[in-house]
Amino acid sequence: MSSENPPRASATGHNDLSMQDRLRATGSLRHVLAELLALMLVCLLTILGLGLAVRWMPRYPVDLSVKEPDTRLELAGFHIPESNGEFQYRWSQPYAFFQLQHAANYAPGYLASVRLRVPTPDPTRQLTFLLNERSVATTIPSAAFRVYSLALPADPHATALRLGLQAPELHIPGDARSLGVVLTRAELSPWRTLPIADIVVTLCSLLALWVILRLMGSGLLGALLVCGLLGLALAGLTMLSDPSPLGTAWLIGLTLAGAIGAALLVRETAARLGLGVLAGLMAFSGALRPSWLTDDAFISFRYAQNLAEGHGLVYNIGERVEGFTNFLWTILAALVLWLGGDIVWWSYLSGIILALLIMLSTFALARRFLGSGWGLVAALIVATSQSLLIHTARGAGLESGLFTLLVLLGSMVYLRLSAPAPLPLRQERGAALSPIHDGPRKTSSGLRWSLVGLLFGLATLTRPEGLLLFGLTGVHLIVSTWLNSSATQTGSGFSAIGYRLSAIVPFVSYMAGMYALIVIPFFLWRYGYYGDLLPNTFYAKTGGGLRAALRGLTYAGGFALAFGGPLLLLTLVPPPVAKSGRVAGSWRSYLLLVCGVYTLYIIAIGGDHFPGERFFVTLVPWLAVLIAAGFAGVYTRIRSTRMRVLAVPLLAIVLIGYAGYSYTRATEQDQIVAGSDESLEIWREIGWWLADQSTPDASVAAMSAGAIAFYSERTTIDMLGLTDRHIARVVALEMGEGAAGHEKRDPAYVLDVRKPTYIPQMWEDYFGGADALRSRYELITITTRYGREIGMWHLK
Repeated sequence: MSSENPPRASATGHNDLSMQDRLRATGSLRHVLAELLALMLVCLLTILGLGLAVRWMPRYPVDLSVKEPDTRLELAGFHIPESNGEFQYRWSQPYAFFQLQHAANYAPGYLASVRLRVPTPDPTRQLTFLLNERSVATTIPSAAFRVYSLALPADPHATALRLGLQAPELHIPGDARSLGVVLTRAELSPWRTLPIADIVVTLCSLLALWVILRLMGSGLLGALLVCGLLGLALAGLTMLSDPSPLGTAWLIGLTLAGAIGAALLVRETAARLGLGVLAGLMAFSGALRPSWLTDDAFISFRYAQNLAEGHGLVYNIGERVEGFTNFLWTILAALVLWLGGDIVWWSYLSGIILALLIMLSTFALARRFLGSGWGLVAALIVATSQSLLIHTARGAGLESGLFTLLVLLGSMVYLRLSAPAPLPLRQERGAALSPIHDGPRKTSSGLRWSLVGLLFGLATLTRPEGLLLFGLTGVHLIVSTWLNSSATQTGSGFSAIGYRLSAIVPFVSYMAGMYALIVIPFFLWRYGYYGDLLPNTFYAKTGGGLRAALRGLTYAGGFALAFGGPLLLLTLVPPPVAKSGRVAGSWRSYLLLVCGVYTLYIIAIGGDHFPGERFFVTLVPWLAVLIAAGFAGVYTRIRSTRMRVLAVPLLAIVLIGYAGYSYTRATEQDQIVAGSDESLEIWREIGWWLADQSTPDASVAAMSAGAIAFYSERTTIDMLGLTDRHIARVVALEMGEGAAGHEKRDPAYVLDVRKPTYIPQMWEDYFGGADALRSRYELITITTRYGREIGMWHLK
């Protein structure tokens, strides 16, 4: 019996196999090393860039010799400028201060310098410098001007930095004013460092972005470009930034979170990079331009405060008046307060998050119908719109951002179901430019149509205008479906009508059913709770007829100029893919419908008084998509002519010019915003004084009834009637001619019926001046926590 020898692998074959394994291992090792080196290079360059950026030492000077100095510093306790023939100067009161908001978020310390003198030297009269009401230095001022310099550490327990000057009261013969020292200028300069928190947040966020880019299919070079250039952009934004409500670490983290969202949304490297840079521009907008909160936001916060404390959804305890129109926003604020959060900080944070989500959602909507390139144009328009930024990323504290996001998402879901993406976006270049179809997808599940109703229902709980936009969506759906079914159904009579109804009813019923499930119970609750069919603010702000409409036209014109003026005509230019004969069923017809009707609504109610034309914020994303579509249409037409070589340069010039104009044009708006924020500081201090010095049963009358009520937690009489049922229903003879929401007044009712314990002197003209108050009130001077002196009428 023979046996076979088992086969043996040759030495050569074994060596070949080992060589292949070694080559694979070497290749893998090289790949990992290249990955690590690229990532380390990005992180190192970013940290170096941020380190150089914080070495940039901005200065915050104030020229006290001019009436309205251009400065970021807030001034308190200074008289108007004067001249002695030789130089301009300004007297301080015995106590005055300079304040830099959010200083502690920006730098650990500041160098302050003040140029001052006194008329005659007196060794017994010392000048005390105070940092946030704490003495830091004393001196005896000379009769000659000297520059006094101080090193001031930022107070981690108070984000603002206040440099106070306290001098013995001085009286000059023939001058009834209370005087302190003579000044000509002052300046604050930060000592900036790169905190460990900034480094940690930057590195972790960059690592997360890198990993997601690679997991989403980006090549090594693509990830290197996106992360590297974003790192450089962050360094540049940090260098240009000023103190803001959120620290630099938060702004960097939010920027990179927006870039991560872009990485998940789109695959093109250029689009990812562009969206990341726009995210940085939006996140840092409150550091590049003045940030703010409006006093009206604190009216909602006052309702939220009482709800969180168990007093019900009321402004004054025991008074059920619906002085707000943003139920969902107020409930979210109440949740923050109930959990012990700082509502001011959360307002700023949520504003940036909402702005980023709106920008990314606008890109997604435009990309679906126009492609990624034109989607980036739409995102650029949104990211540079000061109207949107003022009411989201820069603060405000109002519900505008949440409402805009909800209706935008609702419209996106609706258009995804009713108007599928056009064919050119799914084919190679050169494919026919025509949509697939304009009708709703009959195979779409009822759940998706219910989502449309859900989003618009939540929007209606955020602002009542959600009802109008939902109604327009339903009208568009009915008309477009009816027209499309007419084109495909050849029958006549009742059978044709039945066919059309069968095509409409399922979609409408899902949408309307979900919407009604949300809105009707809310309406029944608020009617039972407050007893009015409409919010009290409706009665306080509406009326005026033609005069209000004329004011609304001016309001709309202001927005049009701010948003690009003639470029708005691009909304009427059809994009290259819109060649369907059934225009009523297209996505573009829907956007034109909601923008057009909503604009007429804004004009009819007369607009409002906020900077940045707040009511138009809702339309910014839709207008951005329409303008991008118009750009696409014009660009395509130019490409078909002999001027096609100029198409790209012309487009770049127009877009850069438009973005620059839109982002930087708001100098006047910035002054209004800064002034509003300074006024809010005064009203906050009045509220604190009332909380500290008055009895719980005290009341105060106010024309700006937000911060005073919130911080005092005292009964507050809103003299403009937003939260007062009686004043809201007063008939104003000149309704529609003044500032929206500031026209209805009843001084006799406030004095005779409400009888407030305190009335700030700044609003005595409401009653006809001081003479109208002297018989019932005495004028006192209060000193707030910050040392500010304010006149206050006190009930005798």
